[in-house]
Amino acid sequence: MELCAAVSELNLQLVRTLLEAGHDANAVRPPGGEDQCQPDRPLKMVVFRLSDAMLSEDDHKTLADIARLLLRHGADPVPAQELAEMRYGAYPGPGDTTVWEAWHVIAATKVISLHASALQEDGSADVQCVNLAGETLVTISAPAAQSIANFRKVLADAMDVPVGLLVLLGSSSSPLADDDLVLPSVPNSLLPESALTGTG
Repeated sequence: MELCAAVSELNLQLVRTLLEAGHDANAVRPPGGEDQCQPDRPLKMVVFRLSDAMLSEDDHKTLADIARLLLRHGADPVPAQELAEMRYGAYPGPGDTTVWEAWHVIAATKVISLHASALQEDGSADVQCVNLAGETLVTISAPAAQSIANFRKVLADAMDVPVGLLVLLGSSSSPLADDDLVLPSVPNSLLPESALTGTG
């Protein structure tokens, strides 16, 4: 797969070009179904390359930049984090200076799924923001036509985390794009047409 190969080669510009051309940041390279310890996804390839003793400080900075870029394009950090802990042991925490920057980037990312509740007459709804452990971190009122980009900023402020660390998932558990609307992307069959279309 081109994207995995570009990551393996630490080719940041090619990674950017491929992502902007529509390559899937979560694509599994053929044949797929590899053992969990194999770098079969682009972000897992970042983790795999971290232990290369021949990498320079600049190379490690490039890997961190690649990780950020992949995450901004919706890469799921969970498989990469699992691979990192399998290869290198438990993540020691954000303050540990002995850990590679790219691992800090991956570990810091917050994956949040969105769930609508408390539907209002104007088509807005309360949106529960739930982490991978199933815990509701915060509930935010979302207007009917609010974009994911705007919602992400509100959520980042509410959680006091950098906006770039938030990956938001919709009803299919796939990453949401900035121009998606919040309410059509959350699992709630009771949403009225006004909420789905953004009309009042």
